Amino acid sequence: MAISFGNLRIGTLDSPNYIPSFLHDIKRLIHDDYYFCNDINNDNFMSFFKTNDGKIIDNYYFTLEETFDDFTKRSIRNKVDIFFYFYLNKKPFFCYDDLSPESEIYIQVPMKEFVNKVNNLERLLLQNQ
Repeated sequence: MAISFGNLRIGTLDSPNYIPSFLHDIKRLIHDDYYFCNDINNDNFMSFFKTNDGKIIDNYYFTLEETFDDFTKRSIRNKVDIFFYFYLNKKPFFCYDDLSPESEIYIQVPMKEFVNKVNNLERLLLQNQ
């Protein structure tokens, strides 16, 4: 399983994934207060993912099954947007055409769009049971 953000794909199709767990983890990003921060915004979101000395923070981590294990993943949301940080680990198990090891990716997605995509995925999965 992979997630696409425009032309950028995170994850791999070369490994199986347990879709109910994936969907549960994605929905937690929307509903769990752990990922909410009213102080984050378009101007400062990059600073929320790393300490002043450049280390990735321990907070706001999330999992997405083993197809995403090559990435360190963080996410924070406010009422308007959800922000992601992905770091491709130094020695990834899988190859990624568009990314080199230790790539850092910052992504901002409007919450409304993210929720719609997750709801559409859930509907699609329920239709195909």
